Amino acid sequence: MLKQILSQYSGEVQKTWRKFYELIPVVTILVQIKIFVFFGASVTMASYLNNPVAGLLYALVVFLVLLILSQISYIQNFTDKLFEKNLHIIIKVVEPTSRLVAVFNRYEEEDTIRLKSKEELLDFVQYLPLDIINKTQKRGLLAILGAQEKTVKDIMTPKKQVISVAPSAILGPVLLSDLQSSGHLYFPVSSKKGQPEGLLRLSDLSDINNAKQHHKASDLMSSYLAWVSEDFSILNLAQVFSEEKQHMLFVKDFEDNFVGIITITDIVNNIFGISKE
Repeated sequence: MLKQILSQYSGEVQKTWRKFYELIPVVTILVQIKIFVFFGASVTMASYLNNPVAGLLYALVVFLVLLILSQISYIQNFTDKLFEKNLHIIIKVVEPTSRLVAVFNRYEEEDTIRLKSKEELLDFVQYLPLDIINKTQKRGLLAILGAQEKTVKDIMTPKKQVISVAPSAILGPVLLSDLQSSGHLYFPVSSKKGQPEGLLRLSDLSDINNAKQHHKASDLMSSYLAWVSEDFSILNLAQVFSEEKQHMLFVKDFEDNFVGIITITDIVNNIFGISKE
């Protein structure tokens, strides 16, 4: 509501609303005190005119009537305009009280949670109740907070698990069926020693007529390979994918040896905490 209000005003009026927002904890306390005092005064007066039990009942009836009246749109609009018109007066009354409340440490600062490290933040999120954040949201938030420390090595598919195609593999329905069943869209074309020589796209193989014109994987593969170091931060990978215009990057260690692959899907899954399983 404050954002909507501030978008309508500028200058001194906007400053006045911001000042009121800062005083909301004190205003809340004063409202609670006012309700208690008025209720106590109502019970006392009604009890003086009747007996204590009747006085309590009369006071409850009065408060119930006031509560019902406060829900009427006309009265709400009137009180909103009256409140806005006298907002500067309210602030002048509340400000001295805020200093007194601050001295006795009686409002919101007491309940404010002050985290001193990222580890405490992660632990705090981990134990948030499910009525505040569900399991999927919690997993995604923890993944985003932990992404800064992760590198390519942490989320890549290791070389031993990479499904590759030999350069001499014959293209055709059999190979297409095997690759489709893997669930992947891109496949490294690697030599017997496991060194990548190119990249084969499943979309190229899905065109049977095109595949028949190329007898081997090496004839249809793309020879351009985009590389990234295994110690590269995953937060910066999006820029690399964009610059290289590739969906798969080949990963190398500090000795320039091929150690695995990483795809855009790997990044998305890890940033949003989606398990590969």
